[in-house]
Amino acid sequence: MRRAIFITFLSTLCLFVRAQEAPVRASEQTPIRLIFTTHYQQHLFGYDPVWHSWSDSSLSRALTYIRSHRRAVGEDHFALINTGREPSAIYRLYPEDMRARVEAVAGYEALSRFHRAGLTFQVAEWDSGAAEPANAPADFHIGLFASAPSAEQAIAGAGRLHLAVIAQGNDPEVYRVIRSLGDTVTVLNTGLSGRYIGVADIRSATDFTVRWVDISGFPVEAEYEMRFEALTDSLRAFYDKSIATVPQTLSQEGYLLKPTPYMALFHRFQREASGADISFFAPPLAHDSIPAGALTFADVLRRFRYDNTLCVVRLTREEIRRYLEHAYGLRYNTVRRSSDNLLRLRRTADGTLQLRSAPYNLDEAGGLRYEVDVSRPAGQRIRILSMPDAQATPYYTVALNSHRIESGYLARACGLTPEQIADRLVWESQDDYRLLLIRYLTKNPFHKEWEAHWQVIPESFAERVREF
Repeated sequence: MRRAIFITFLSTLCLFVRAQEAPVRASEQTPIRLIFTTHYQQHLFGYDPVWHSWSDSSLSRALTYIRSHRRAVGEDHFALINTGREPSAIYRLYPEDMRARVEAVAGYEALSRFHRAGLTFQVAEWDSGAAEPANAPADFHIGLFASAPSAEQAIAGAGRLHLAVIAQGNDPEVYRVIRSLGDTVTVLNTGLSGRYIGVADIRSATDFTVRWVDISGFPVEAEYEMRFEALTDSLRAFYDKSIATVPQTLSQEGYLLKPTPYMALFHRFQREASGADISFFAPPLAHDSIPAGALTFADVLRRFRYDNTLCVVRLTREEIRRYLEHAYGLRYNTVRRSSDNLLRLRRTADGTLQLRSAPYNLDEAGGLRYEVDVSRPAGQRIRILSMPDAQATPYYTVALNSHRIESGYLARACGLTPEQIADRLVWESQDDYRLLLIRYLTKNPFHKEWEAHWQVIPESFAERVREF
């Protein structure tokens, strides 16, 4: 009942917002308005079933803006285009793929060619670097590069192009690129946060404007929310379902200075799920713990928000040491006296202290024993005490998150080229990292025993540091 009252309130609010839009009559001079969403704004619906809150970046909020403009300019002067085919990963564990239903209700344009008010539009989608040609005869050529690994390179190598729509970083921007072909391409970056949509008003290939719009302040679209109310209730129940029982709280307290039972769980998962000798892992959140009791789908997704896989690469003992030198170099200063600061901290504008590096970049290793001598300079701190059983080759297999490879972290840390790393990649999970973790936790009991396999020396320096 409360939900129905709330949606009725939203409906009234939507009507008020729509009333503030100045009416626009479609005419020969009215531009064709194209609106671009990215990955369905991360969230298909207003309510986020993982964080149990109303998201400020959702297709539902975008539709409040989109539908008012669709009515204002008329169908012959309007098209809605989705850049990036996948919604946020929170929907991919759910057994039903609801994208087709959502697209039909939202009114997305069927790509790749359409006509509006006398103009023909050709849309070329670029997925993982593979392009569809954009050279078919048309009045206006659009390239969608949301999934291209390097949008700049893809734009440079594309065929005829007037507008490129990309999704990179968190902040939106509009800029122009002069290509080697001699032409100029307008680039609309809607960002990946989901807070922004792109709007293009087009009269011709030489007369068009592009901008981005922040949707976070718009209410959710009440009619759309009511249409999918049963589905969103089902999503909430699904993600609140228990997948395992944690017998005792797994604390992360002190992870910057010593091994913890929290980190031990993920090292065990990565090694057992992949069969690797060694695991590299960093905590996804700061100051986290997994409380005793039921562990749900939502609990896993709150910790692992991004689309990655689990990978195994071959590394030598020296490359493993260099990787750890890099990781602990992000964590510690060199300390030689009691007044030196061990942790690498920075003071923010409001005066608080923060780690210089995000917790998810502060890897440690499982499956070997080592010391970190913080009295020595960076690059000379790691002393490996023991490795896994002797290998027939100089290589050990190491499990790590695919982001470590894709971001260049592994290459920088070990001093390897991307080509060398590609040659060393021996396994990659078919399933998403989160799905692999959920299946592991469902089938494997939690272990109370765990090994303290690394330590900071001299110990007196670590003992003085207050937990940050």
